[in-house]
Amino acid sequence: MVTLILVVVRIYILNELKFSFQLSGVQKWIFIFVLGAILGFIAGTVGIGGGIYLVPLIIMFGLGSEKEAAAAGALFIWMNSLAGVIARSQAGSFDPDFILPLACAVFIGGFSGSYFGSSKFEAKTVQEVMGAVIIIAIIFLLRKIL
Repeated sequence: MVTLILVVVRIYILNELKFSFQLSGVQKWIFIFVLGAILGFIAGTVGIGGGIYLVPLIIMFGLGSEKEAAAAGALFIWMNSLAGVIARSQAGSFDPDFILPLACAVFIGGFSGSYFGSSKFEAKTVQEVMGAVIIIAIIFLLRKIL
């Protein structure tokens, strides 16, 4: 939960915080893989998908714009979700009556969000909406803990 609070602080309080450094092609790929490994470890330890951390880090490290970061986060989450569905089906715990309605809702919400995020909203608005979603996640985690 502390890491989520740090992400919210980054979005709303330290919103201009960016690290600027130049990396060659190979250095950039090494940095991305190391950052991804650390992010994966934190996400796995905390039990929350890494996409929630990925988007602010892409922006902070200057690896992409807000909209590029949102697109990368969406792809990251989609791939993780697909891996989860495959693992559940292989384990024999795939419940289509539960999963398919959720998948339809995600499909509709994902395309709607992609449309509005890429063509209707400013980059700052996209970042603030993400911050609001993280705050809601923090509230749900607090309720679960308490």
